[in-house]
This record gives sequence, structure tokens and C-alpha cells, in this order.
Amino acid sequence: MARIRRTPYAFFYLEDDYSLDVAAVLSGEVPQPAPETKTLALVLLTGERHALGPSDLETLRYVPSSRWSDDDRLDPDIVRSLVDRGLLLSEAGDDRLRRRDEALAANEWNLYAALYHFMTQWTGVEVGAQEAEQLRARAREAAQAFVAEHGPPPDAFADSPTEGDKLQLPATRPDGEGGFGRSSQQ
Repeated sequence: MARIRRTPYAFFYLEDDYSLDVAAVLSGEVPQPAPETKTLALVLLTGERHALGPSDLETLRYVPSSRWSDDDRLDPDIVRSLVDRGLLLSEAGDDRLRRRDEALAANEWNLYAALYHFMTQWTGVEVGAQEAEQLRARAREAAQAFVAEHGPPPDAFADSPTEGDKLQLPATRPDGEGGFGRSSQQ
């Protein structure tokens, strides 16, 4: 078995799943739906979520995230399934996922910031060349209208303002009266 390690870039949560007893409904009964709790994993490396069984969770609890492990006591089918879903990384597995995990660690991503970033990305959105040019033209028109209404932006390095009137601030006394606060010379 190739050496494996768990990615720390995954979140786990419980979700209730209600199933409808169709046979009971068709027989005229009003069934009380009972939730079946599922454990789900949000995998930041793939942006996907996966349902996990008890053996999946036990394997994940056993495999460290800080070092590579090659324990032969693990069920190879479960390990393969977890590697395929991006929850375990394998030296013989997907290089793209391993590089993504290493990049997150190297850049010291905060775990919750990574969760927000990866789970809020747009997916499945494609803009063709014609649509992209239309968007650029609309952005140029909006910028020109803004400049026409408000004037051009200031220079990047504006001149320092000329010396104006000076305002003498009152001195403070050690007792803190007669000024803006207590003197630092107490």
C-alpha cells in the first residue's frame, strides 16, 4: 500500500435526512418522519461534499495529517475510496490534490478562510469571447460616465498640502485638567 496521510482541509458536519414511507402514505396512514442522521465531509481540495460511513470516519481518525503513514492494517478499499474523494492523500494518488494541499499549508491558510474561499467560488460559469468583450465595453462605459460626473482621479502621488494656519493645543497639567488627557510626564 502507498503511503497516505489525511488532509486537514476538510470539514465534517451532521445532516438530517428524512425519507418518506410511500407504502404507509398510499395505505392512508400519516407516518411520522424520523430523521436519519448522515455525516458529511466538505473537502476543500475538491470543493465537493461526500457522505461518510462509520468505517470511513474511523479510518480518517486513525490516519494522521502531519506525516505520511503506511499502515497495512487499514482496509485498502476504504483507503482507496477516501483517496478518490480527496479526504486522504496518497503518494501514488492525484498529484493535483497533493499539490493543492501542500500549497495551502505552505501559504499558511487559516482553515476557516480556506473554507470560505473554496466553498464560495463560482463553478460551471463560462464566459465566451463575445460576452467577455461586451462586459469590457460596459465597464469602460461605466468608468467614462463616472469620470464625466465626478472628474478625473487625483494623481497617485499628490503634492503635500501647503502650510496652513497652526493651532496651538493647550498644555495639560499632571492632574489631568485643562487639556485633552493626562500628561505622560507624571
